Amino acid sequence: MKTPARLAGTLPALLLLGGCYKQAFVSGPGASMNAPVVYERSHHHFVWGLVGPGEAFDASQFCPSGNMRIEQEQTFVNGLVAALTSGIYVPRTVRVRCDRSGGAADIELLPEKAKQIVFDPAFLDWVRETNPKLFEAAQAAQAAPRSR
Repeated sequence: MKTPARLAGTLPALLLLGGCYKQAFVSGPGASMNAPVVYERSHHHFVWGLVGPGEAFDASQFCPSGNMRIEQEQTFVNGLVAALTSGIYVPRTVRVRCDRSGGAADIELLPEKAKQIVFDPAFLDWVRETNPKLFEAAQAAQAAPRSR
């Protein structure tokens, strides 16, 4: 007879212990909370969240400018799953928001350094990946006679 009473007291306690929370990490100037979400997935953690995924999470692949807001949240459903597994498995929702303002950096590039960048063979690969429409123009510019 004690087992149902124990279960009735333990289950609500587990649900309360698995509360919701949110952490935010900002890189660079960051992105606003209203910026569009470019990545949202559940990440797997274990032992009440003390053991995380084996691989590091690289958010720079989603926000090349480096201006981002990374949010990690334990939702009610995440907490419920953690409580039902007694904390063995603890999912957390991760969201990445990027600053899409298009602001330019104020840098000075000397002509010698610009030539070094443009005539580097890796430059054509980068242009092909980022803007295929400009690839032929970049290829023609590299093939043009150099004035040194």
